[in-house]
Amino acid sequence: PAHRPRLATLLLPLALLAAAPGAPAQTPEDFRSQATARIGPLYLKPAFRLERLGIESNVFREPEAKRDFVASGAQQVDVWLPFYREAHVSTTLVASADWYSRYAGERSFNPEVRSRIVIPLRRVTLAAGGGWLRTRRRPDFEINVRSNRFARSANASVAVRLLSRLSLDFEGRQRTVGFDGAAVLEGTYLGETLNRRRRSAIASLRWRHSALTTFVVASEFREVRFTRSPERNSDNLVFTAGADLHPRALISGSARIGVRQFRARGAAVEDISAVVAEVNLSYRFRGRTAMTVSAERDILYSFQRAAPYYVVGRYGVALSRQLGRRFDVGGRVSTDRYHYQRSDHGLDLRWNAIGELGYRLNPKLRIGVEGGYVRWYSETRPRRRHRGIVLGFLLQYDI
Repeated sequence: PAHRPRLATLLLPLALLAAAPGAPAQTPEDFRSQATARIGPLYLKPAFRLERLGIESNVFREPEAKRDFVASGAQQVDVWLPFYREAHVSTTLVASADWYSRYAGERSFNPEVRSRIVIPLRRVTLAAGGGWLRTRRRPDFEINVRSNRFARSANASVAVRLLSRLSLDFEGRQRTVGFDGAAVLEGTYLGETLNRRRRSAIASLRWRHSALTTFVVASEFREVRFTRSPERNSDNLVFTAGADLHPRALISGSARIGVRQFRARGAAVEDISAVVAEVNLSYRFRGRTAMTVSAERDILYSFQRAAPYYVVGRYGVALSRQLGRRFDVGGRVSTDRYHYQRSDHGLDLRWNAIGELGYRLNPKLRIGVEGGYVRWYSETRPRRRHRGIVLGFLLQYDI
């Protein structure tokens, strides 16, 4: 229909409304200080993480718990190639794996590639990038089966410095998500209800208040189209405001809060509006203790046909304390709340509490142990009421 908004026609109004894309590209000084190795013109930062080595008490997230010995790890390499003054290309290669001793069908290998080119000019910075992912890991806590899933993304941006502290950015993004055609959950093929393409047009206005604080206002037009379920299609307008705080600030991280207007373009969904937020703030006091607060609220798509989307709220608090020169102790508590729309499925809830003890053998190598408790609860679906225990060994090695 003629009244449907298009990306090209909305780009200029969105620019005037102002918005914020993701985190700004790293400067050459950033990656040169982060790199731990250099080969010719290449700057590298390889790292290995043993995410878990221990017992998983509820492998399938079902009321009848089945346990297994599991090992999960990831090898990551960040590579930077500078060229022509301050321009550079950055690439991240990740290879993660999950190995189960008894349930071989749960094993997986998950490769991922992300790349980006940044070209700073006098008052304009050009950037473009993309990524590719193939994995069998669960995308969220609503989907409790492992299935092959891929994601492809691309983006391009132009940042214009209007004044010494004021910049206006434009960005276009596209992301495609697809599930294996044989993946089934509760009688629904995931590929039929979740395979989709998302296109976004973003404009951003950023005001650098000080060396440690940048204020941001944001607006985005988002077009979501489903490959096999067009009745789920939607257009979205997202307006947010917030701030980016430098790591050296007393409170560091970023915070965004705003409103998302969800406009149905298919018969399976309805128009709704919701408050959205994305917060990740850290505070360090007395030098050895750090606290991190995180929050996320948004509208996400469900695999269920009767409940095509839900409002998700994720909230968490983490504390860590340095004990002497080598030991550290920490803990985190988090909860996920899924409020389903257009159905009688009501509320699904997950919460966990996990503690961790670490020991640093040297500046590059840290080992540790963790233990905790996880619980899932559903108001209307008994098979989603289950619990589990987390026990494992941790290792982090910056090569």
